[in-house]
Amino acid sequence: MSNEAVSTPVPPMQRWKNTLDTVATIAMIIAAGVLIWKIVLVPSDNRKRESLAVPKSPVSIAGSPVVGDPRTRAVMVEFSDFECPFCGQFARETMPAIQRDYVSAGKLRVAFRHNPLAMHLRAPAAAQSATCAAAQGKFWEMHNLLFAKPSLLADEDLKKKAMDAGVEKTAFEACMTRGGNSVERDLADAKALGIQTTPAFLFGLEDQPGSVRISSVLTGAAPFSVFSKTLDELLAVKPSR
Repeated sequence: MSNEAVSTPVPPMQRWKNTLDTVATIAMIIAAGVLIWKIVLVPSDNRKRESLAVPKSPVSIAGSPVVGDPRTRAVMVEFSDFECPFCGQFARETMPAIQRDYVSAGKLRVAFRHNPLAMHLRAPAAAQSATCAAAQGKFWEMHNLLFAKPSLLADEDLKKKAMDAGVEKTAFEACMTRGGNSVERDLADAKALGIQTTPAFLFGLEDQPGSVRISSVLTGAAPFSVFSKTLDELLAVKPSR
């Protein structure tokens, strides 16, 4: 008698059931992975758009980096975080179109204000590096380099980006060591305005030098079409002076 094991044929229905069980298990694993990714890995500021009230009082842009024709009264105030992936998405994908169609056309100014979130450990240093670059007139060059590769925000990365932006090394290093209160000022104002996520955008007309009366707000990395609609509505408002 042979000692070889005799395999018992699996009935077709049982094979089909086994296949369905395997597919269902794989689907459950994939669904669980997606859920974990949304809850743990995706920053909270993209799970839902923040409901942000239109400020009743004017918002200051005094001392903030501003791009655009200074004679233009329409202003978009951006509260942003250099480590926020959605801020980077806006800077790389949407801001160039706003720059082209509105800023360069003399229709709009854009003011940048810092709001480094506590969840982003390198964001405060990145914000400080931008203020140090701003002290040498190189804010927007540094802004673009920081958002180009937001994963590179270690101290040496910030120093290299600053040099690439044309910032003088010794003055930059001294500024980084010394620190400053402009980022803290922006954080305090963001908190007072109820801004808890990034990016957040406030739109309005400058009623006094460095003071913007806000008429609408947007949060999150909305597409250019949404910004365009909001900006066109802002530009249709007749200035009171």
